Amino acid sequence: MKISFKNIAKGVLMASLCGLSLTAFGQTRNPLTQFSRMPYLYNPASTGAENLTNITLGTRYQWVSGDDSPKSYFLGVNHSFQKEQAATTKVGLGGFVVRENLGITDETQAGISSAVHVPVSQNFFLSVGFKVHYSREGLNADRLRLRDMDHPDVRRLNASGGTNSYLDIAPGLMLHSNNFYVGYSALQLVRTHIDEMVDTEGEVPLLQTAMIGYVYQLNEDWEISPSALVQMVENLDPSYTVLAKVRYQSRFWVGAGFSPNKAVSALVGFAPGNSFNISYSFDSSIGDAGSANLGSSHEFILGFPLFGNNTPSLLWK
Repeated sequence: MKISFKNIAKGVLMASLCGLSLTAFGQTRNPLTQFSRMPYLYNPASTGAENLTNITLGTRYQWVSGDDSPKSYFLGVNHSFQKEQAATTKVGLGGFVVRENLGITDETQAGISSAVHVPVSQNFFLSVGFKVHYSREGLNADRLRLRDMDHPDVRRLNASGGTNSYLDIAPGLMLHSNNFYVGYSALQLVRTHIDEMVDTEGEVPLLQTAMIGYVYQLNEDWEISPSALVQMVENLDPSYTVLAKVRYQSRFWVGAGFSPNKAVSALVGFAPGNSFNISYSFDSSIGDAGSANLGSSHEFILGFPLFGNNTPSLLWK
């Protein structure tokens, strides 16, 4: 039977839309385990929620027991133009870059987000934000096992560079305070294809996200913070990521997480001073994912809070 490369490529892209790709920045159903470290990737309304500038960088090694395991490298900057704690309207601006190696596919993303935070009481803000990002995907044809490498579709892929680029626009809403947030965002609300490697048929499914988090002060030294991220794609079951973290004296924290039929997680973090913090998480596949023997995942994140009078709260660590 003759193999069509277009069908193979289209299948890969459709799998990505259905949540089988591993892009870290909110365009799929496999988010960062430590999603609260870069919340603006899942809801742009969180951009600038803290009164400081925060630089975040890290890497994620997914399913390390498999061949050509996905690897992610990411950098984000989140800035607030309001440095004081006063309940006044403030504006946030953020940006991010990510490089994904997904085995037979590679992806590079770059985007910006911005939000306006309006005080609705002495302690709470209502924010609205937008995110715009550019993505460039490519298939690594040399990693595909095809009988007919001289097939016309393969030759056309090589001639075109094998890339697909698009631009996404996403809005978000969030209600937040110093110890609470809840928000909603519609990712991929507007998607424009800049150039196409394969034909695109039908509409791109809307990816909706909901986020919630809370910090409870146990005493002077101890805090506990549960949080959750829910992602919903039309005609697919919702995807849940739930975390709970405990922090001691604002310097050291541990936590555990759970994603049904995907993974259980453990994490640890340390902030030796106000200049930087570091955290690590470990995921072990369970349920449907575990049955495929996908193995474990590792995630390392560094944060550098700058130009503010306070360190990032547990909400955003």
